[in-house]
Amino acid sequence: MRDARSLSIVALFSLVAATAHCSDASEAPATVDPERTTGDAIDGGGAGQTPGSPGSSGEGGAPSTPGPSNKADLFVAVGHMGRSVVSCDDGLTWIHDRSDNDNARCWVDGDPNYVECDHTASSSPNGGITYGDGYFYASYGWGHDGSIRRSTDGFTWETVKSDGWGGGVAYAKQNVFVLWEGDWARSTDHGTTWQPVTYGGMWDLDHAFPRAVGDRLFAVGRAGGAVKGLLSTDGGATWATASGLGQDTAKSIAEGNGVLVGIGDQGVASRSTDGGKIWASKTVVSDGSWTTNLLFDGTSFVAFAGNVRWTSPDGVAWSRSAPIATLPSGWTAAVGFNPKTKTYVAILNEWANYYEDQKAYRSSDGLTWTTLDAGHFKGGHPLFNIVVGQVDPAVCP
Repeated sequence: MRDARSLSIVALFSLVAATAHCSDASEAPATVDPERTTGDAIDGGGAGQTPGSPGSSGEGGAPSTPGPSNKADLFVAVGHMGRSVVSCDDGLTWIHDRSDNDNARCWVDGDPNYVECDHTASSSPNGGITYGDGYFYASYGWGHDGSIRRSTDGFTWETVKSDGWGGGVAYAKQNVFVLWEGDWARSTDHGTTWQPVTYGGMWDLDHAFPRAVGDRLFAVGRAGGAVKGLLSTDGGATWATASGLGQDTAKSIAEGNGVLVGIGDQGVASRSTDGGKIWASKTVVSDGSWTTNLLFDGTSFVAFAGNVRWTSPDGVAWSRSAPIATLPSGWTAAVGFNPKTKTYVAILNEWANYYEDQKAYRSSDGLTWTTLDAGHFKGGHPLFNIVVGQVDPAVCP
């Protein structure tokens, strides 16, 4: 079974942004409150320069206090084998690279340290990382009991929930929401304590994953062979059906210009104008599929299909760029976006392109990309999700 890996084809993961036409280089600034921003990543795309502990086990104690209000922006990427890596300088350099097992080699045939990395306690599921109110939350475990970990700096992690596995973690309305197979829970105190969440059909919702967009939570999974989408507006306490929302259109969701837009990995886009209750879908990429997650840059929704950038102001009308020469033709990546600096970052997560073949990229406009050299990014285990959050400037060198 390749669920986790096949989901990762969409980098999302959280993630890309740009303007409605490739010839238009102007970008309107997004309004962001660094104290209230939440990040959401969707399967994007993969070792540890600095080994580190994943944190203490168990349900966790009282969280450490976040840093001062004059915080610095931090990109955090997570993936298989419990890997995490951060960028303190807006994507120019990636540091504090750690994992649960630096020696493992995901799907490297013939290597004595070969690991089938989709199904371990350190696998990164579809909802691998989120950010809210000064804390990063990462989810690990697929097919084996994993963990939810939290961090205020992106590289020192402590386990706050264990003994479950599955869809992942999301954050909305000061609630951390965990969607595990048959075990949904939420926390109102940054993961220190947890309350069970009950939904009448939760046991029938198989391979479900969560998404957070502003104050809304979404859960999507398979129910009796059919795809079902759910919506919560109270931090995950109660749920209602999100009509028309499916796995092919909800792996990455973004909000902007008064609408919600979602994409999956089939070239289809979905749109809601009523806060996520009802969704309508259309095929956008007729000659391929989405290969990154979706982002909103303050003006347009942006996603990539290979090395072609697609943009839309409303999720209905889409424009495509010419093939981008600074990206490989079959580019598949996890993409992150800093709404304050307008910087895009990306990490290659194409199958069999990990370790020495894994690359990181940076762009100021989503059209011209620079590939980081080995001195600024070291390849390793697959990375699937990227978010941006705020940290105390003292944690960065």
